[in-house]
Amino acid sequence: MQDEIDRLNAALAGRYTIEDEVGRGGMATVYLARDRKHDRRVAVKVLGLELAAAIGAGRFAREIKIAAKLSHPHILPLHDSGKADEFLYYVMPYLDEPSLGERIRREGQLAIDEAVSITQAVAAGLDYAHKLGVIHRDIKPDNILFNAGEPMLADFGIALALDAADSDRLTETGLSVGTPAYMSPEQASGDSHIDERSDIYSLACVLYEMLVGQPPFVGQNIRAVLARHVTDPVPPLTTVRPSIGDALNAAAMKALHKVPMDRFATAADFANALGGSAAARDLRAEKTLVVVPFANLSGDAEHELFSDGLTEEIISGLSGIRSLQVVSRTSTMQLKGTTKNLRAIGRELNVRYVVEGSVRSAGDGLRITAQLVDAANDMQIWSERFGGSMNDALGVQEQVSRAIVDAVRLKLSPAESPVAGRPTGTNPHAQESYLRARRDIWRFTENAVVHALSYLQEAIEIVGEDILLYAGIAEAYYVFPQIGGNEPEACLERVRECAERIFDLDPDAAHGHCLHGLLCCKREGGLREGLALLQRACDLAADDPAILFWHAFYADESGLSSTAETAAERLMRVAPQAPRSHFVMGWHHLLQGRFDLAIEAYRKAHQLEPTTPQTRFYLGYVLAATNNLDAAIELFDLMIKETPSHIWARIAKFYKFALRNQRGLALKAVSPEDKQAARWGEYYSYHMAECFALIGETAQALEWFDNAVRRGFINHPYLSKHAPFLSGLRDEERFRRLLDGMTPGEKAR
Repeated sequence: MQDEIDRLNAALAGRYTIEDEVGRGGMATVYLARDRKHDRRVAVKVLGLELAAAIGAGRFAREIKIAAKLSHPHILPLHDSGKADEFLYYVMPYLDEPSLGERIRREGQLAIDEAVSITQAVAAGLDYAHKLGVIHRDIKPDNILFNAGEPMLADFGIALALDAADSDRLTETGLSVGTPAYMSPEQASGDSHIDERSDIYSLACVLYEMLVGQPPFVGQNIRAVLARHVTDPVPPLTTVRPSIGDALNAAAMKALHKVPMDRFATAADFANALGGSAAARDLRAEKTLVVVPFANLSGDAEHELFSDGLTEEIISGLSGIRSLQVVSRTSTMQLKGTTKNLRAIGRELNVRYVVEGSVRSAGDGLRITAQLVDAANDMQIWSERFGGSMNDALGVQEQVSRAIVDAVRLKLSPAESPVAGRPTGTNPHAQESYLRARRDIWRFTENAVVHALSYLQEAIEIVGEDILLYAGIAEAYYVFPQIGGNEPEACLERVRECAERIFDLDPDAAHGHCLHGLLCCKREGGLREGLALLQRACDLAADDPAILFWHAFYADESGLSSTAETAAERLMRVAPQAPRSHFVMGWHHLLQGRFDLAIEAYRKAHQLEPTTPQTRFYLGYVLAATNNLDAAIELFDLMIKETPSHIWARIAKFYKFALRNQRGLALKAVSPEDKQAARWGEYYSYHMAECFALIGETAQALEWFDNAVRRGFINHPYLSKHAPFLSGLRDEERFRRLLDGMTPGEKAR
């Protein structure tokens, strides 16, 4: 072994210093090394000499570039590769946490929720790789590593190396890809055609082992194990571990089907099925809570403001408890006046706990009741009555809200202190203005945004400087150019001013980081920095709907689908009845090529807020993408009739004629003013590119596509594979150059 290390050190002199051998298999040996240039520990994987000869240095160099481009939070990155002396090698980060294989060997079975979470994370990485045409072929626990507790799939380099190898020479060496305990039936039987469904089967074997303690099939020798994969039925998980729910068992059994066609079509579908399992639902619902609007039993408008303000105060205070997921006020207020029982509310919003109460007047006095209920069994956990005087309504509101927050904390999260924060002081009129403004901003029309700004200015005049009021003003100015408003640079300057005012109030305010992130996302070349700032904002305010929305939106735009999915799903949990939650989930499904799921999400957003032009457009767009052209045109015509001056309606008109191949009418439908308004937004530019492509105006289409890419629309998998109306550009050299300039998941300039 020392001789090999000495030879490698001589071959890699000046670049890496090999320190020790840390792993050896039939195809490669892994060494712990020091990267001398960057002064960091790395893992150097050296292919066996027979495998290296079967591949050849030139072919290896070409193919390993693909692995180097895989950039995903749950894929171990590849730092470097090359040929030194007679060795072919590639370099990865060195992770000193135990692999999943080591954990299973040490612990046996894993907790159900942890096994599901690990599987979903690895599936997200696989789905990303599969969309780039890369099949792993050797999913096993020892290839699932951990970095700060996060699962990372390793060894795509070996997969691509074997894919590149000369098949005859590889056969002569006796080497084969895959590990028998996790091989799909088609791998086990030597089928030459292996696709992504083989990886899904292997990942399901890993899930099975995490839950049961051993893979689905074991045997006395390799031949026996391979034969069992091909012929034997898989023992149901529930017979081995009865605590596993039926839904989780069904998802695993589908992924382990003998026939590839009968498995999940994609790794994302497998992950989604696991997310719908009873175990996952119970896990999500364990610390989720909704505050039902306090009922005003007095019939007095002044008490109505008091009860709404009290509801808002309680939501704000509970949102500061990090171990709780609290449904946002936007979704909560849709329950105002509801006659649904608490169990029904719990099921509808997928929450475990409910806070409800009432406000009643008695002369100048107030009587407030509140209770905390477990919606799963309708059992009361805590209740209390409070009293006070309307002469000190604001003081009473603050006192009662703090008492309720403290009581809930003590019952559900006794080790944690709440971080109470009232967005607009204690003034109910300011709170009402703020909430009306938030609603109007999302309506995404010029008049609505102007109204929102007037509400927010009114609130500032009442309570003075306030972080959330400045954040609302900034968001209004940020979306204004996106709905066709003029002077985008002036609007962005107002956003910048609001961000600085927020930082003056709190140097580490989540909304300040969010606004700086949004500004970076609008600066050419600034998307990566912007996403880092949005992540920082999410870390500071994990349940803020606006921050989650923008983080999900821009992460998806840049191709960081796993990050986007995490933010979008959290937004759905904290604001399940908010239109923007369903909109951004539709955006996520659209960019993943899941058009049917996108239609479902956009329809829900449209039902919750039927007049939003942006939602109408995207619902029509995805309908057109699934060949429901008549339904799409019907929606476009409605937009053109009701909001003819809105930029989304003007783009819808362009699509209407382009989709029908009415070239002359399409060209007349788009004016110079439309082009000027569209040039500022990357998604508008992208849609202009599609429309020009549809009518054969290739040169103009490429100009608009170039603008979209330069402004940050760099979701490589979507643009290269899923985008429904770009087929006319995909053979163009300029189009391919623009795609090649993107590093998937990153801003490439």
